[in-house]
Amino acid sequence: MRAPVASAPRRFVQPQLATAVREAPVGEDWTFELKFDGYRIQAVYDRDGRKPVALYTRRGLDWTERFPAVAEALAETLGRAGKGSSNGDGAAARGAKRNGRSAVRSATLDGEIVVLDDKGRSSFRLLQQYLDRGRTGALVFVAFDLLTLDGTDLRDEPLAERRATLARLLGEKARSASAKVRLSDTLEGAGDRLLKAACRAGLEGLIAKRSGDPYRSGRSKSWVKVKCEQRQEFVVVGFTLPRGSRAGIGALLLGVHEEGARLRYAGAVGTGFSHQLLLDLRKQLEAMRVKTPPFPGGDEPSGAPRDAHWVRPELLAEVSFTEWTDDGLLRHPSFQGMREDKEARDIQRETPMHVAGITISSPDRVVYPELDLTKFDVARYYEGIAKRMLPHIADRPLSFLRCPDGRTKQCFFQKHMGTGLDESVGKVAIKSKDGTSKDYAYVSNAAGIVALVQFGVLEFHVWGCKRDDIEKPDRIVFDLDPDESIAWHTTLEAATVLRDRLTAVGLKSWPKTTGGKGVHVVVPIARRSTWDDVRAFARAFAEDLESEYPHDFVSGASKASRKGKIFIDWLRNGRGATWVAPWSTRAREGATVSVPMSWKALEALEAPAETTVATVKEQPPKSADPWAAMLRSRQSLGSSAKQLARTR
Repeated sequence: MRAPVASAPRRFVQPQLATAVREAPVGEDWTFELKFDGYRIQAVYDRDGRKPVALYTRRGLDWTERFPAVAEALAETLGRAGKGSSNGDGAAARGAKRNGRSAVRSATLDGEIVVLDDKGRSSFRLLQQYLDRGRTGALVFVAFDLLTLDGTDLRDEPLAERRATLARLLGEKARSASAKVRLSDTLEGAGDRLLKAACRAGLEGLIAKRSGDPYRSGRSKSWVKVKCEQRQEFVVVGFTLPRGSRAGIGALLLGVHEEGARLRYAGAVGTGFSHQLLLDLRKQLEAMRVKTPPFPGGDEPSGAPRDAHWVRPELLAEVSFTEWTDDGLLRHPSFQGMREDKEARDIQRETPMHVAGITISSPDRVVYPELDLTKFDVARYYEGIAKRMLPHIADRPLSFLRCPDGRTKQCFFQKHMGTGLDESVGKVAIKSKDGTSKDYAYVSNAAGIVALVQFGVLEFHVWGCKRDDIEKPDRIVFDLDPDESIAWHTTLEAATVLRDRLTAVGLKSWPKTTGGKGVHVVVPIARRSTWDDVRAFARAFAEDLESEYPHDFVSGASKASRKGKIFIDWLRNGRGATWVAPWSTRAREGATVSVPMSWKALEALEAPAETTVATVKEQPPKSADPWAAMLRSRQSLGSSAKQLARTR
């Protein structure tokens, strides 16, 4: 380890800055802290100086006079820091021993000045209120790093050592809820879960730092920040003119409806636009201009820019933002896209909720009216089942059934990835038969699943391959689709016949319900066969079963031939074909779920659709995964195909 550098006390150090990311990082080398919503401040302590404490902003501006109570609290805290603060083996302790002192003479602390609400959350709005009213008594300095101590530069030391020294320096009192100078808490646990908890608590987000890295001025990827953002649609009520080199418009002016359909001003958004979109919007908005503001009485709204140009309130824009201000305006808005799927008159201020770090807009929208099940309820279901669902759908191309307004309204099947999806949803380009390439969605974590629910997805449908080798399938699926006249117990008997025939050719299989009246029998295989091989095997297998049981099974797609029989749908095994994913909800009455099962559990099932979102949530959280063994299977199709050929 590099020896710490002794130097004269520094007045200001360019701060290290965090890089914004969409997901919390993974790994044991990361440590997590809450993201504070205040002013980043560097506190420089010099016991022998004219003023013991100087407070600097991230740009190096001296704000000591703005926060005298904070400077006084820091001077008191550091002035009483003594021998105990320099004990240990860290760089600060070695520096203090070399200087032969027990009391702290100088230090540089990195932190943030905040105001905490009654729930202990930092609030920028409260901070602004305190500053506007000249009150600083409720301010708190939260320290999270130590850069220098008694002339010793600590920045080359690992974060973990700097934090340990800082903790000793501030003492136990810094952990008290009443302290004016506090040590930031480090959080234990997986980043995605911590972020989820922070978002649910209404906090701004997380800061993640590599515990073994040094302190480096400027923006760095060893510090990252992930925010909890809100997002919803707004009515476009006007625009401002561009300035400088910007073209088209400067910003969109936004509005929302209050209860009683009263339109009110919600602020302006000027970031997130492409150059071409700015030009297109200007042309479109010019044709919609009106002379008076489109608010009740035609009054000019408070907070609107002076150069506002008003338009008819007909267009919708989707905007992300951090929070609402006390006067009902957006803070840190960013344009996400124009919306054409809703009516302007329906846009009201939403109260968003977060699931798996994803903001759920319109969380109270009922998507299963017969159960009064909301969009938020469905998102929570997927968050809870994600650990079991992901091993069977992660990194597979997806298609989905979207029902933006609930299962009883218009639903549509979407094969290719659309626009406006959260970054937690990945995309993979797949070539079609005509040589063109289309983007398909895939997910790799709970956030990706929930982001698709936010997109209106009620059903997930998967390919039988992984995205890293599209041409080599690893699943064969037989969909047993019974005619309406077939009793459930007959379908169960058919499934066991199918299982036994597969076993006879050397293939183990696992069943799942479809969320309807049928059963899927799924066969995992090693990724050695082509789609043509899999399709040929599935077809031959189904046709053989039909020839042996002609009164029970049918392998042809003709609906007329299915009457009184069970259709063995082997067509799920072609390139680009999909099947409903394990644990997926269905857009059907009762919020049924397609559930993986053991053969024993399937045989005991009394009805085809008795497993629903509600019953899945009632299962013991640590109950065994009936498909766990499937993930360890390494069976090959080659020898089984030969065995089938010999028995034909």
